[in-house]
Amino acid sequence: MLADGSRIGEDTMRNRVFVSTLIGALSFAAPPPASSQSDVDAERLARIPARMQELVDDGTIAGAVMLLARRDTVLMLEAVGYADVASRTPMQIDHIFRVASISKPTTAVGVMILQEEGVLTIGDYVARHLPEFRGLRVENPGPRSRPPVIRELMTHTSGLDSEWVLFDHDTFFRESLETVVTGYTKTPLAYEPGTRQVYSSPGFDTLGRIIEVISGQSFESFMQARVFRPLGMHDTSFFVEPEDQGRVPSRYWHEEGELTVREPSGLLDPDRRFPAPAFGMFSTAADMGALMRMMLNGGTHEGRRVLSENAVGAMTTNQVRADSLPARGLGWTVGGGGTPDLDFSAASETTFGHGASSGAVAWADSGWDLAGVLLIHQADQDARHARRVFAELAFAAIIPGGGARPKGR
Repeated sequence: MLADGSRIGEDTMRNRVFVSTLIGALSFAAPPPASSQSDVDAERLARIPARMQELVDDGTIAGAVMLLARRDTVLMLEAVGYADVASRTPMQIDHIFRVASISKPTTAVGVMILQEEGVLTIGDYVARHLPEFRGLRVENPGPRSRPPVIRELMTHTSGLDSEWVLFDHDTFFRESLETVVTGYTKTPLAYEPGTRQVYSSPGFDTLGRIIEVISGQSFESFMQARVFRPLGMHDTSFFVEPEDQGRVPSRYWHEEGELTVREPSGLLDPDRRFPAPAFGMFSTAADMGALMRMMLNGGTHEGRRVLSENAVGAMTTNQVRADSLPARGLGWTVGGGGTPDLDFSAASETTFGHGASSGAVAWADSGWDLAGVLLIHQADQDARHARRVFAELAFAAIIPGGGARPKGR
């Protein structure tokens, strides 16, 4: 319900596209159920946009774009609701969303590409590639104290603080990636690397700087050339061009029970220089679907290999201690257990994904051969509710091939 008493669902336009594109089947880990429309319950699949529309109508969300895919086909790509409620601008499937922390596993893909070229290993000390990290320790280092390694940057276990304590919020986005990451070295580590898990965006910004130094390119240029273009992610970038900013939906949250517009993100500042490898990516549902399908395909998308199967396996396998929660792969959150990123009942050891403070989420399950993307520009508990509803309905629509449950279930 809006402040003027009108219902959000009035005059809502839907933009629905169902896409089915088959490519040669590729194996990854255990053979998945056969990918075809025959193992998707069409009636249950149709419940997803219908229910999301109801969430628009009752004021839970302003709008959303959703995608479901197998490794070799897109099952559903659909938009409901509004990109801007006040102007009644309908949401479109090609709207560009800030996907915030889904940037982290995407940046990790770039790191794994460099490992597979032999120019780094994720077991390297960070200081091997960024000399400013030499001597970085906790405040009172013990005899076994050591600096962080790249793997720890990718699993939130590096000791880097979770805050940008040295930068003015108003000018932060106008700094270079080099300046920001160098700034992270001006304070001691918050804890001994490898001993704790503390969610850390600075760790992934540091990964972005490593990519710059090793590749000799800007972070954005490397990601475009080595990740986005090979995957056909033509609407994905860390800097939205001025002519495309009109495709970015308004941001919302609930204030006193009403959907309220938030200020535009500083990431749209025309003077921005900082790419924010940890949280600065913008993308569409179709582009995010390509990324997730590549992961399901063991590193290949539509005939182009981006990563090896071994790299994908490492990224989607728990890399932290068993008593360290949530389970972390390299960039991705992995496994079930009701983690914020994978907070749905079907999540299991074959599930991986990442959520975003902007409301978006992307996940995949190699056991079910299913990927889901839900793009919302809303940072509140209602957005989390919509994410859970989307996932539960998605898994409810899948009929395992031959009536058997996928391996590992």
